[in-house]
Amino acid sequence: MIIRVYCAKLEKRHQFILQTSANDDFMKKSMKKLCCLLVASLGVIIAIEFCVISKPVQTHSRKIHPPVDSDSDNDEEESRDRGTLEEKNERPIDPEAESTDKYIQHVGALTNESSSRVKTSEFSLGKIRRGKKYLLIYNNVPKCGSRSLAHSIKDVLKKNHAFHGIEIKGDKRNGKDLAKSFQRIKTPAYISGHMPFVQPSRQDMVYINMIRDPIERFTSLYYFALNGDESGVKPEAPIRKNITIDDYVKGGASIQSNIYFHFDRDDLNETDDNSEHLLERAKRNIERYYILVGLTEEINATVILLENLLPDLLHGLRRVYRTVVAEKRHDYATKNKVPPSNETIAILKEKLKDEYELYYFVKQHFSRLKKQYKVK
Repeated sequence: MIIRVYCAKLEKRHQFILQTSANDDFMKKSMKKLCCLLVASLGVIIAIEFCVISKPVQTHSRKIHPPVDSDSDNDEEESRDRGTLEEKNERPIDPEAESTDKYIQHVGALTNESSSRVKTSEFSLGKIRRGKKYLLIYNNVPKCGSRSLAHSIKDVLKKNHAFHGIEIKGDKRNGKDLAKSFQRIKTPAYISGHMPFVQPSRQDMVYINMIRDPIERFTSLYYFALNGDESGVKPEAPIRKNITIDDYVKGGASIQSNIYFHFDRDDLNETDDNSEHLLERAKRNIERYYILVGLTEEINATVILLENLLPDLLHGLRRVYRTVVAEKRHDYATKNKVPPSNETIAILKEKLKDEYELYYFVKQHFSRLKKQYKVK
């Protein structure tokens, strides 16, 4: 457009000069030189305009081409971050779990969580957590050696100047009440007690727990309800005296596992009786939110793994645990415990089959972590 306007002006000027100096030879020669100069100038102007117009086009064409491998790189990083047994088996991702992750990230943003806190995607079994700014929750399963371990953790946290302790006795509070309480707690903090699993509502929550062989646990639980322990602690609802565990089981007593309460249900009023659904949800929660679920029969390895996985928070746990066990083991032992008969064991194995499946699931993960961290 600029060139056309410029040419029109030159043409008018050319005609004017020709009209006023038609018979002047000198002017004719000058006009020829002027025309040559005009043609050369036009060529330069065209070249400059072409360069100015073409340069933005090249820049734009570079921007619209994204890196070819960006999607594959992101997929690879996400698969490394997840790394759970469930994903290795190529199970579909639960949309409920994804919405939970978004909720956790949302709450973290609202509470101004710092970038040094644990990301939601890193909440998985057996990953090391550095630092001390955690809300450590031990929602211990009854009769799994939990008092000795809980006492040891409290002592070592005091030694490491990382203790703001809360003990929740009994299991009368539901998950909604606990979740509200957890939001107000400043870290580092430690909560222990027989309480339900609560979906994490903040990014710095770390769960631990310990379970044992279901029949061993049932036997210990039964005789604790019958006799109490050596320290004089007695159950709130004792079993009627003079009934052995064999008589109790063979008499058709209702035997229901409360294991899901500690790994799955966050509401005491929940009425979901689908054991398969509860079992799978408990497995998912263990993999996603627990740093470790140990085994009573491998308590020494459990303590070592806990210290390895929380090296700053639980430094020195092994030494403290040995001291606590030496002082408290006799007090925490259940009184007058008699093992069940083979017939009773067979009945219990059938009634507790879902709890056994969860137990073997935890045991498989525990064996993997022992190999990973070279714990004997």
